[in-house]
Amino acid sequence: MLDKIIYEKISRYCAENEKTASDVVRKLRAYKVDASEFDSYLAALKNDNFLHEERFAKAYIEAHARKKWGKIKMKSALRQKGLSSDLIEKQLENVENKEYGEGLMYLAEKKIKSIRNGTDKEKKGKLIRFLLGRGFEMGKILAAIKTMQ
Repeated sequence: MLDKIIYEKISRYCAENEKTASDVVRKLRAYKVDASEFDSYLAALKNDNFLHEERFAKAYIEAHARKKWGKIKMKSALRQKGLSSDLIEKQLENVENKEYGEGLMYLAEKKIKSIRNGTDKEKKGKLIRFLLGRGFEMGKILAAIKTMQ
């Protein structure tokens, strides 16, 4: 049996912005709800359309693509949120390649200007490490560096 007060709090929490099941479970634990009741809360939230992981993944990817995150970093963050690999891959396919490439080029050009010391080889290494840290794929990084030269 669902506690109406807790359900209302959780539904308001989900209505603020998109959440995953793991976010909701964390909140239910904070409200000291018995673990055996988690599934019934999650099912009710999904039934009332407060919890929709595909919608969450799409919104997350769109937001972080604008922040110029690479696909590898987004995939890792979504896995940590508890989303399935199939769902993540499906949503990452929808990332616009043109915007993704433009974001990569923007970051590469900005970073290369900020690297002051070192030989060309050292600068290239620093740039590659930076872009890998942002979650871009090595092949795309090398292609971007090649077009910059």
